[in-house]
Amino acid sequence: MVHFQRMSNNANISVSTNSTFTSATNSTLVTADGSGSGGGSGLSIPQYAFLSIIVGLVIEISFTGIITISLRLFKKGGSNNFWKIAWLMLFFNVWCIIYMVFFTLSFFAVKENCVVINTMSNISSHMFYVSYDVFMLYKTYAVSKIHWRLRSRD
Repeated sequence: MVHFQRMSNNANISVSTNSTFTSATNSTLVTADGSGSGGGSGLSIPQYAFLSIIVGLVIEISFTGIITISLRLFKKGGSNNFWKIAWLMLFFNVWCIIYMVFFTLSFFAVKENCVVINTMSNISSHMFYVSYDVFMLYKTYAVSKIHWRLRSRD
């Protein structure tokens, strides 16, 4: 089993600079810095490649969303009600990019900047999830065509 360590404010994790990361067969895995000593991010090369692909795809999709929404928002003859959902989607996509940046940086945090990077990662994570929830609630409300059963009966 492969273990990699990440510094956190909430967990008691000991990080040793001389530790090696081994698999179940007790063979040393080469890490992203090429030393095999567990320095740097503590990720193996395949893990680092997989993380890079996923983060890159998420950021690319968010930028595409921002561009598409902006073009549709400023298009003449568009819907007057689109601006509400457009601002929600723009807000969500911007926080998605910010979250991915700090999420990736948290793997490379060192003792001097660990607290700041993980705090920013935590803040951006909360903003990302809350903005997504608001977007999904609004979208569900709109898709239901504001059905009478969904209104409160006050």
